[in-house]
Amino acid sequence: MFIPFGFMKSPAGAPAYDTDAQAFFTAVTNGGDTLTTTEKDATNQLVLDLKSAGIWTSMYLIYPFVGGTSTSTKWNLKDPQDTDAAYRITWQGTGTFSADGVKGDGGSFAGNTHLVPSTVFNSNPRHLSAYANLADTGTSYDMGSNKSGGNKNVIIIEYGNNTSYCGFGGFVTTANASGVGQVIGTYDAGASPKVNLYLNGSSANTGNATNLDEDTPMGIFCDNRSSVTGGFSPNEYTERRLATITMGGILDGTESANLYDAVQTFNTSLSRQV
Repeated sequence: MFIPFGFMKSPAGAPAYDTDAQAFFTAVTNGGDTLTTTEKDATNQLVLDLKSAGIWTSMYLIYPFVGGTSTSTKWNLKDPQDTDAAYRITWQGTGTFSADGVKGDGGSFAGNTHLVPSTVFNSNPRHLSAYANLADTGTSYDMGSNKSGGNKNVIIIEYGNNTSYCGFGGFVTTANASGVGQVIGTYDAGASPKVNLYLNGSSANTGNATNLDEDTPMGIFCDNRSSVTGGFSPNEYTERRLATITMGGILDGTESANLYDAVQTFNTSLSRQV
């Protein structure tokens, strides 16, 4: 029997979620975890908002950190396959997983994203972002891929001195006394300025740097400073609680504001916003 597409309905009582959101929910469920209806609705709206803003396709990975377990929070919303190539997180150490996000321990907890900048970015334009809803009074990195320093592909929401950083071969900074919120860093070698830092959706500073993408994966809740190709040796672990992380293609000022709006709406729906 032919049923016109516009009249197809979901089974009684079943929400009609975006197909990309549903793929994420299926991965979480198949991994042995359960999401609440509130978490599903919020995540689905995040997908819709990113698509409406035209930035979904710019994303390589999105970690919404929902479900409150080490397994539910490992999945990449953009590509929820259980593989390193899909940037599924491998956790090490002991973090705190809750409905409010994922909290570091400041000493051993880190996540290996398996995203290798020299392979994935390869000197091309990109963005990094992290949203924190609990501060850390120490000196710590929220993400990074370095060897002996150089501050390449780094986000620091607050570094013990009321300052937020993004680094792409050199730091660009802005005041952030609260130690929480969203920091977005963008890098484009062909632009001037090359580096843009956004705090809570607003342009906060710009600068220039010479970036050299490392062949070691991006670490989160730390800075990965392995000297071995593909290696993972975390340093300067954060105690911050992070609620959402993204990495992907370049975002302009409007797109960065739209990313913040979508992420803020998402976390507000989960009552964990700042």
